[in-house]
Amino acid sequence: MRPISQKVNGVLYEKEGETALLLDDAAAPLFLRYAFVIQGPEDPIFPAFLLDDWGREIGKLALYQWVAENGNLFPRAEIFGYELDGRETQVFLRALELYARYPCYVYPDKDAPVERGRLLRHILIPEAIAATPAKTKRPDNPHLPLARARLSWWHINPAHLFENGYQKV
Repeated sequence: MRPISQKVNGVLYEKEGETALLLDDAAAPLFLRYAFVIQGPEDPIFPAFLLDDWGREIGKLALYQWVAENGNLFPRAEIFGYELDGRETQVFLRALELYARYPCYVYPDKDAPVERGRLLRHILIPEAIAATPAKTKRPDNPHLPLARARLSWWHINPAHLFENGYQKV
């Protein structure tokens, strides 16, 4: 069993203790994992796959779309995955906060253990003409978990990252 990951290309930066991902198609691949959160304590759960009420297995990034469309209809569906400390777990959908934005963690490789992830707070979109960082809207594509992640989105000139307080991780 392996947590679901999404490959992106980019470079990690940190500013004021928060991790940011500068998207860059020419950079090395990184892997994002999106967590569901438990109602109440909001503990993250990193899914590997889901079993619906009829025992059908749903995995890969399609799991997030299935939950968005069917989560309220199938509260007994179970997600199998990992807790933040790496322990395997399983939870019913009814235990999850289905409308919460997904905490997003970034990993250097697809096989990295869950507990080695860095909580991602910002996505930086390179824009050469941006004089200063400018907050922007997240993508509208509801099918991608990245669009539903708990992140802020910024346009930034990569040449001015250090001037704006970003340090490469």
